[in-house]
Amino acid sequence: MPTGATTQQPDRRTQILDSTCRVIIRDGVDGIRSQSVAREAGVSPALPHYYYPTLEDLVVAAFGRTAQREAEREAGVAASDDPVEALGALLARPFDGAAAEVRERWILRTEFQRRALFDVPVAELERARAAADLARIAEAVAAAELAGAVPDRVNPAAMAMRLAALRDGLGWMLLLGLVDPPVARAHLAETVAACGDWPSTATAAAHRPRRGPHDRVAEAAHDSRSQILDAAIALIAEAGIAGVHFPVVAERAGVSSSLPRYYFPTIRGLIAAALDRNAELTLARVERRAEAVADPLERLRDAYAYEVALDADLVRPNWVLWSELQRQSILHADRRSQAVDRLRGWMAYDAELIGALQEDGRVARDLDLTAATMRLVATLNGAGMLWILGVIDPASYADALNHAIDDELALAAPVGRGR
Repeated sequence: MPTGATTQQPDRRTQILDSTCRVIIRDGVDGIRSQSVAREAGVSPALPHYYYPTLEDLVVAAFGRTAQREAEREAGVAASDDPVEALGALLARPFDGAAAEVRERWILRTEFQRRALFDVPVAELERARAAADLARIAEAVAAAELAGAVPDRVNPAAMAMRLAALRDGLGWMLLLGLVDPPVARAHLAETVAACGDWPSTATAAAHRPRRGPHDRVAEAAHDSRSQILDAAIALIAEAGIAGVHFPVVAERAGVSSSLPRYYFPTIRGLIAAALDRNAELTLARVERRAEAVADPLERLRDAYAYEVALDADLVRPNWVLWSELQRQSILHADRRSQAVDRLRGWMAYDAELIGALQEDGRVARDLDLTAATMRLVATLNGAGMLWILGVIDPASYADALNHAIDDELALAAPVGRGR
């Protein structure tokens, strides 16, 4: 846990909360135990429980401590008189500092976000934090618009969602080893530098999805192994990986108590297989929908925005499982390829579709395809978390992603403007 210089010993509460944050960074939020926190803090095993009677109390207090530290850090950053520079600095702030400090900061942020999916008090705190964050970004966009640097066709609140999604998605990519802090800052700087050419957010909102003949196709399991995996998928969606136990899986799948262990000797193996099966089902559904869409641009919009806008209840579990897979990949290096390969697969899929748009002249041939697809996938990832946390609604999710596509591909500008 990064610490600032201080001349006095922290009080016991602060000591315990800072130690809790270090345990979260090391073991994840599910790894918090009073004993491990006490050991980290160098206090008696009973003291954390004395101040925070339940682990939920401790997590909520640690969330508050983290938010306080981030607010103190932001308050110490000098403001810029240039509104575009101020916007860029605001977005890049979570990536400022030594690489280890940046990584710890993003682990804490993503761990609290992930806990918020299953914990109501933490969810309320996270939504409040995210709403304040979006308001700060929107205010910075509005200031740049007032100064004439951002076109008045851009709605500051809508743009704030898109920028926050990009920033948060880059944070996940940093934890997975796909970018480092300088690269993340460079992506944000490039997006902000193009603010004079940002397309209309109203145009992005005009893209509305259409239901296709392959929506909500049943994917019922027909064998015991698949039934067990589907039961594990359902449990992860409801309570996270921590909710997966052999007896509960067997009961949910309607099979004998010994059968899950027969197919999967360890819980870890069962979870890995369930995450793989969910990824396969998700990809199959995207491909089914794509079969009904000939235009590569509409395929891109469909893959990014339309499923959530059309059927949020169907897609929500997929996003919860994806967040759990990313978390496992961050905490356990031997699982990292599982998440990284999926992200790279999305970027390759996007590159193929964008290549077709370049061939038919709708997208400039000099577009930096690698950078554009990375920013698009990062925006998708960040927007998905904002949506499943309840920070933005499905329409705002779709609009933010459509706006990102319009901007990254310069669809509102004459062909020839490339980033």
